[in-house]
Amino acid sequence: MHCDQISEQFAEYLAGTLSDEEKLRVESHLIACADCQSAISVWQHLGSLPIESPRPEMKVRFQNFLWSSASAPPTQVGTSGWKPSWQWAAAAALLLCGWFSGRYIHWTDSQRTPSASVEVTSLRNEVHQLREAVILSMLRQESASDRLKGVLTTTTLQHPDASITTALIETLERDPNVNVRLAAIDALRSFSGNQQVRSGMVEGLPAQDSPLVQVALIDALVELRAKQAVPVLKQMETNEEMDQIVRQKARLALETFQ
Repeated sequence: MHCDQISEQFAEYLAGTLSDEEKLRVESHLIACADCQSAISVWQHLGSLPIESPRPEMKVRFQNFLWSSASAPPTQVGTSGWKPSWQWAAAAALLLCGWFSGRYIHWTDSQRTPSASVEVTSLRNEVHQLREAVILSMLRQESASDRLKGVLTTTTLQHPDASITTALIETLERDPNVNVRLAAIDALRSFSGNQQVRSGMVEGLPAQDSPLVQVALIDALVELRAKQAVPVLKQMETNEEMDQIVRQKARLALETFQ
């Protein structure tokens, strides 16, 4: 195996999670490769370093930075042009994820005590909260492509906080870009078990001015069996100024709710 393939297994090797065959393969390579011997010694040294916890004021400053980045204008970086501020938050999130991974490796090498399990759970929660903060920052960007990325990233969350679902509903109601609103509908479908989401989708229907978005949202509400949409659908079905295809779609939706 090549050095890059072996190095990808260093974390598992040190954590003791490799199979006997994989462990033997790594150790055989280390015997013959001075470069990999040097590299893994760095990993071992890092694992022996004391674990430092950030001071409380550092966490406050970091959170303030994330929220300020959501409303700050793009930041110029050298001569490479303008870089959206959410990318700085994303980079910070990746840094924290790396820090979490390092602490997790250290934890697997030590005794798995109940207190250690609680600490790992706490760290997972902090990483989850940080990811949500980055998503919120993306949803507030001026660029439609950045907002679209933010919407798509929400689908990676299994249990989003109310701030995420509220932001998605606001995106559905107010975003000027049709593609972003269509993506928001698909994302909200993933969280349809949440009553706030279902109500938000119904309330967002009258605000739509695009027939494409109206049809997609009606289809989603029919799929979710959201009967609370019936009054809105009746108004749309009888509105002569409404697009004919949308009126027909509203009529068909009403029939499914009868």
